[in-house]
Amino acid sequence: MTTSTLLTKAQWAELHGVSTKTVDRWLAAGQIPDAVRQAGRWFFPEGTPRPQGDVSHGGTSQDVPLVSRPRRRRAQGTRRRPTPRPP
Repeated sequence: MTTSTLLTKAQWAELHGVSTKTVDRWLAAGQIPDAVRQAGRWFFPEGTPRPQGDVSHGGTSQDVPLVSRPRRRRAQGTRRRPTPRPP
């Protein structure tokens, strides 16, 4: 394997239509066994397949409902007071 057949993380992510953060998650989960770490950077042999399915949560994106986080309430007695108007 020569360096001419290796792709950088950004090149591999673009080739597979995902972000580099997604690739980082896949690497952390051990989903890309062919990846090689050299000098602190990740490289991928040309032809390394994309992991099957969405490994971030074990299903497809349609399986996960979107849930918003509730708004935080202010502590008792810390309401905003109106600013005084100039005379």
